[in-house]
Amino acid sequence: MIDGLRPLASSLTSTLLKSLINEFPSLDEQLDYFDNAFIVTELEIDYRKVTVIIPKEGVNNEWDDLNDQITSMKTAFNKHLAQMKLELKCAKLVYKDMGKEIYQIEVPKAVEVPNSWIKRSDTKTVNRYWNATLEDMIPRYKELLEIKNAYTKSFYAQVFGEFDDKYTMWQSAVLQLAHLDALLGLAQGSIRLGGRRDV
Repeated sequence: MIDGLRPLASSLTSTLLKSLINEFPSLDEQLDYFDNAFIVTELEIDYRKVTVIIPKEGVNNEWDDLNDQITSMKTAFNKHLAQMKLELKCAKLVYKDMGKEIYQIEVPKAVEVPNSWIKRSDTKTVNRYWNATLEDMIPRYKELLEIKNAYTKSFYAQVFGEFDDKYTMWQSAVLQLAHLDALLGLAQGSIRLGGRRDV
């Protein structure tokens, strides 16, 4: 809106209006940054879905690296499950998360598993296990999730801090918009009353 008024400022007779338009801070760079730096989305944090602010892909290397590591581990979990299906000759194997006990291999009761597998839980029809590979992978995966959770929580402060770094610019923009809004309201009121008042 202000950018559209700037070319007209020199033809205005009101010094107040000229000054409000000419002294309005340039917000384009900051608005572009905040528009392109992050997204608002739902993520699972501490085993529940919450709405969070996270960096957009390609904006923050630390965030991207962390997500790449998590994706890589998920791929490794899927490859491991595929291998277990072949070894046990059972296509019905699936992973089941039971609260914090994640990536349990769910096996029909009729299927025999190696003695080294550790039973984690069961139902009438299935047993759920971890094997040595999962026992090695899961702590690292959980650590990555904890790092992601902590990063997500601290990212709010980072975004608000970046916004606050430009406090005087934002304050100036708000005050000048408030002045312009008040002048517009007075002008509209004057038009309705049928008179003209110089600003």
